Order: sequence, then structure tokens, then C-alpha cells
Amino acid sequence: MALATSSIPALPPSRIQLSTEYVQAERQAFDRLRSLQFEQVAPAIVGGLPLAFTLTVTLPRQPGQGVLLQATVRNRSDQPVRWKVVPPGPPDFGILDAQGAVVWICREYQSYREGRWRTLAARDERQSSCLWRGLNRDGQSMPPGRYYVAAVINSSDPRRPYGYKSEVWSFCLPDASRRPSCPTVALPEVLRR
Repeated sequence: MALATSSIPALPPSRIQLSTEYVQAERQAFDRLRSLQFEQVAPAIVGGLPLAFTLTVTLPRQPGQGVLLQATVRNRSDQPVRWKVVPPGPPDFGILDAQGAVVWICREYQSYREGRWRTLAARDERQSSCLWRGLNRDGQSMPPGRYYVAAVINSSDPRRPYGYKSEVWSFCLPDASRRPSCPTVALPEVLRR
């Protein structure tokens, strides 16, 4: 699937200043993105609702493009589905490190195509997308290691902060030699709930 320019949401102004250090970190991050290999490591969790919640990861085709993350929530039933979530409502995208700490989330940097929605008509689906440019929440290059990415819809239940979750994907960020050296680790507990 080729990345069409029109399918990538525009980045609004962010709290990160385009300093020389940031631009250099972004170039280094972009250079590593094209070599990433993603693998699915956990199924989607949507509770008792008849939803299919999937995550699609598209690697950049050209230098300077980010990783396109697309989440699709589909109602598999013949009846409308309504559920309670906490803001922002539409699926968000998160990257967590091997310990389960969030190192990047989409909603801090981008606007969504879709507005807030909580009801999905019979057999209908909604899609959200986000572009990850390879940096952490502070605009720095992420260190080598094992990471996890998922699309989530937040829940008001503190025991399950991610009330609805797509499949979880994993990737190994290589070191400067471009050799992946990530040991296999257990899925962080926050992503198992």
C-alpha cells in the first residue's frame, strides 16, 4: 500500500520548537524508520462489544515520511453499538517501551479526522489515522530497544485504562549499527488488560 500524500493528516503547530537539535533528531529518527519490522504480538480486546478493532502500520516509502498508523473500528452486528469512553473519544495511538511506559501518544501532536463519536451504526466503521515521525514525547530520538504500538480507546475504568484496544504490534529499534538487538520480553501488563 503506497502512502498517498492526501492520506497523511497535516501536523498542527505543536509545543515542540523546531530547534536545530529537534531537526537533527528528526532526521536521525526518519533514517531508522524505514528499516523497522513490525510484528503482531497480542490480539485486540474490545470487551463484550461486537466490534472489530484493527491497527494497520504502513512504513515510509520515501525519506522524510513517518510511519502511518491507521485504526479501524467496525461494528460487526446488525444493531447500533453504543459505548462509554473518556475523551478524546476516537481511537488514540500509543507507543510504549518494554516496561510499559508511554513514550509517545498521537493526541499530543495531531488533530483527528473524525470528531468524537460513541455510537456506531450497524455494519458501519470509523477510521482514524496518525503519523509517527520516530521521536518520543519530548521530540528526542528514541533509544534502541523493544517497543509496542497499539490503537486504544480510553476507558473510565482505572483497572483497564485502555478499555478497547486494537492488536498490539511490536518492533525493535536498532542501534547506530542498524542491527536490531532486542531480546524477547513479556508484553507489558498494561497492554494485557
